[in-house]
Amino acid sequence: MRGGLTIQDFSNDVKNPSPLNTKNYDDSLLTDIEAEVLNGCGISGVAQKFTDYFRKYHIDVVRTENADNFYYDKTIVILRRGDFEQVREIARLLEISPSDSIRVIEDRNESLLTDVTIIIGSDYLNIGPIQRFLKTQL
Repeated sequence: MRGGLTIQDFSNDVKNPSPLNTKNYDDSLLTDIEAEVLNGCGISGVAQKFTDYFRKYHIDVVRTENADNFYYDKTIVILRRGDFEQVREIARLLEISPSDSIRVIEDRNESLLTDVTIIIGSDYLNIGPIQRFLKTQL
């Protein structure tokens, strides 16, 4: 009874609940990734959209700004420090094959203080998860 009303107890109605995915984000490799997102295509606001997408997955985007130029044709993921598995996870979120040696590379640089650098190329609208995410932002 609550507030003078009887509240029905539904907990007994579920006989065999299906197991839920109990993977906690705190246990996920994604929460341990510090990333920088760089605009390499020159489209205003695209780096912020990628940042929003990655933060949805609890990736700690510590820096969002322009790349060294706007002539990147392909979006690339670069390992700066840490385990290559971190790059694989970011590539997976973008549906980029971790074995694509042109788009997923290792270029360690401890002075950057980020684990992964994502440089957005002019192909960003062809990246399925980003396409779907942008449609939800309209």
